[in-house]
Amino acid sequence: MTEEAKVKTYRISGVMIKRNKQMKFVQDIRSVRMDAAVFKMMENLGSRHKLKTNMIKITDVKEIKPEESNNFLVQQLGE
Repeated sequence: MTEEAKVKTYRISGVMIKRNKQMKFVQDIRSVRMDAAVFKMMENLGSRHKLKTNMIKITDVKEIKPEESNNFLVQQLGE
């Protein structure tokens, strides 16, 4: 159990409901596991937009290469 964990980049897309309006979102998150990336994204949206977890609907989670990310910081950390 001494093998290193490899950090991957995930693109998470979905819909958040705020003030009876649905708004789409796409976020690129770097994490070791997919479920940890989803949890991190839920934390970010919840704290920034004051959303509860039942107001966030995830439609797609996929692993991408860091170079495909639109976020400059994610691209730099992926190198």
